[in-house]
Amino acid sequence: MKNTTDSTLAQIPKNLTVNGFRHGLRQPSQVVSFTFGIIPAIDTEKMDDWLRENFEIDVAPYHGFDFSKSSQDIVHLAQFVWRVNHLANSLLQALRVPSFDPGCILSIEPEASIPPMFKTTLLIPFINHVPFSTVTTSFEKATQALLQFQNGNQENPDSDQIFADLQKQFSSDRELSLGSESCTISILKSAFRENIPFSYLGLGIYQLGWGAQSRLLDRSSTELDSAIGSKISQRKHHASQILKESGFPIPQGILVKNAEDAIHAAHRIQFPVVIKPADKDRGEGVTINIDSDALVTEGYQKAAGFSGNILVEKQIQGVCHRIFIANDKHLFTVKRTPKSVKGDGILTVEELISKANADEAKKPKHKRLKPFPLDELAIESITSAGYRLDSIPEKDILVPLRKIESTEWGGSAEKMTDTIHPDNIQLAIQATRLLRLNVAGVDLMSTDVRIPWHQNGAALNEINCVPYLSGSSEESKKVISEYLKDLLPYKGRIPVEVFVGDQEAMHQGLAKQKFLLEKGIRAHLTTHQASFHATEETHLELEADSLFLRCKALLMKPEVSGIILVIQTDEFAYTGLPVDSISKINLLNANLTKWNQPGHKIEDQAFKILMATLQQYLTHKPK
Repeated sequence: MKNTTDSTLAQIPKNLTVNGFRHGLRQPSQVVSFTFGIIPAIDTEKMDDWLRENFEIDVAPYHGFDFSKSSQDIVHLAQFVWRVNHLANSLLQALRVPSFDPGCILSIEPEASIPPMFKTTLLIPFINHVPFSTVTTSFEKATQALLQFQNGNQENPDSDQIFADLQKQFSSDRELSLGSESCTISILKSAFRENIPFSYLGLGIYQLGWGAQSRLLDRSSTELDSAIGSKISQRKHHASQILKESGFPIPQGILVKNAEDAIHAAHRIQFPVVIKPADKDRGEGVTINIDSDALVTEGYQKAAGFSGNILVEKQIQGVCHRIFIANDKHLFTVKRTPKSVKGDGILTVEELISKANADEAKKPKHKRLKPFPLDELAIESITSAGYRLDSIPEKDILVPLRKIESTEWGGSAEKMTDTIHPDNIQLAIQATRLLRLNVAGVDLMSTDVRIPWHQNGAALNEINCVPYLSGSSEESKKVISEYLKDLLPYKGRIPVEVFVGDQEAMHQGLAKQKFLLEKGIRAHLTTHQASFHATEETHLELEADSLFLRCKALLMKPEVSGIILVIQTDEFAYTGLPVDSISKINLLNANLTKWNQPGHKIEDQAFKILMATLQQYLTHKPK
């Protein structure tokens, strides 16, 4: 195992209070402690294989105290706990908690007890609004799972039960209202890979980046999306009417109040028709290929189970294509096909379904696709496509198990990004602009998206204001990365410069603020006790009583283009840093005072810890 150590770990004060950045972690941190008994020597290679196969976890190089001169009991425990960290992180991500950094092992200390016990202290990611009980429970479940493996239950790790137990704990934490969807977690995971800072604000909303370079994120939507446009897009019929009046190709649709009205509307429009809720998305309550009064009644009842606003719409020939538009650019296009199994020229349809479900069962529960059904609807779809359960489809031929793609059942997506006709891209961009949206998923019904919409009778089906943007494939990661680059061209970062010392640091900081303003950079300056506007030497009144909290407040303000931190106490030696990137450190002198004892000079150890912490997050280190 690679032993990456931190020279300041042994100098951490015992009364450490941490919720900032420290020891190289790329997320804000918190301290947790657990007590372990003796762990027998572990086969790290086997355990890592088990984690990879059951949870898709790749164990990172060790980060923590140097155990090279420790007892074998401590060495074994460090190896074990490092893997507990990784599994606990994975469990939290399954709960949509964006905990990505594997953390750091601060210490393992023997306790005076029989049998021997060891107090293990860890530094792990801190996420706002996540109850500490949820974090500790994830570690307990991870520990139990790895102990089960260690004790020989390697063949049947009950990962499903682990996730189910943690989900139950998660549901009981009513104050935990992350509201995050898998889409959000995928974007945040990409942000973490791209070194884009983020923080949780509550209600499923995150801030990506700092100050003037920041964006607010709710799934794939941002504050740049018009609230009015979002409201319109969620009312499908009203959105269609506006688009139609603007000259866009829209299928004829009629709002209805009951099944009888739906039948009249279907006859007026002429079969075949589609019936769907007028204010829902994700394919909920949608019925297609309706060509009789009986099917109209059935489709109406299904839609009415989701909404009281029902839309009867002319069915357009072709397949739904999702065109993802962001910042006036075409990001990707996919052809959305129903839940299907792919033929291999060997297995029957029934065997393909069984194999597909078996393959998914091997994955972690939170990373599985929707089940591949073998029910009445599936048999009906298979039959409509010209197959039977004992048919053997040719290689790469898709056999549908549903008639449409939906969030309820899932589906397949065929990449059309490189082949969609430019006219169809422009149509989607113009529709997005019309509703004043910055991000939209435009659904185009077309028999062939490579042909211009005005040549093959294609029509816009829906404009989705919060389109789904997720996936673990390399293609999905690439798309999300491009989305973030357009959204946050500078990785969402603003310059943060530090001045360390007494009043001389303050004088130099103010001079630098004036210099930056002359360069057009509105840098706000803050000390532990006061903050200053960028454009004038007047106080910025903040309800914050520390340098850490003042800096955090400035990071949230969209008018802040840069921050100057004047450090005159040892506060950051205890809290960690409020930022994970410092552009420059200016050390004027070491005349600092104690954070909790004004007027008292800080100790040498605290000064060393402070400077080491600052150096760890210095972006451009001097040669």
